[in-house]
Amino acid sequence: MKRRFGPRAWGVAAGACAVVAVMAVFLRPQPSQINDVAIAPLLPGPVRIVAFGTSLTARSPWPDELQTVLSACRDAPVEVRRVAAPGAGSAWGQSLVSDVIAAQPDVVLLEFAINDADILDGVPLSRARTQHAAILDDLGAAVPEARIALMTMNPAFGLRGIVRPFLNLHYQQYQALAADHQVGLVDLYSRWLMAPRHIAKPADGLHPSPDQERQIIVPTLASALGCDAD
Repeated sequence: MKRRFGPRAWGVAAGACAVVAVMAVFLRPQPSQINDVAIAPLLPGPVRIVAFGTSLTARSPWPDELQTVLSACRDAPVEVRRVAAPGAGSAWGQSLVSDVIAAQPDVVLLEFAINDADILDGVPLSRARTQHAAILDDLGAAVPEARIALMTMNPAFGLRGIVRPFLNLHYQQYQALAADHQVGLVDLYSRWLMAPRHIAKPADGLHPSPDQERQIIVPTLASALGCDAD
């Protein structure tokens, strides 16, 4: 027999959605400052970078554009590889950290908070911290000379924001992880929040357009790695 939801059940569900929506708004404060942690300067010569993360890395052009900008700036070969997948979180990152190590990177740019923060498919803050810490420990032990940087990414809006009411707390946790593990932090999230709305808000609520990335992600990362993007 097909089970039907009564008016009371639908009311409870609607109320829960409304509460989560309100939380999503109030847990997204406007930042008073950008909380970068500097990445150690790169040595001269060729550089291999691994972009390690979610669909915000896997499906986006910013790694290719960053490679172009850095190659021109450094006047030396720069390769940006991706180890990334749609829907990936820090648990997936733990299982693929060996692929990152195998690439023998000079730089690792890491972002999994956007999916860890999903209350339907993600993990609690405490588990996200434990899993990120394991990734950072493994990278630090296997490629100790590599520059490692956590990246906070863009906000989420609409339904994709509603299911990520604690995204800001996951991004704040990156600050603590960077301090504890003595790695860099590129605070893109604060820059997104400070940007004009037509830049700050992705059309689908989650994935920035190439032009939006070009205005925020690429120049910020290039600068963090010692170059200025024109």
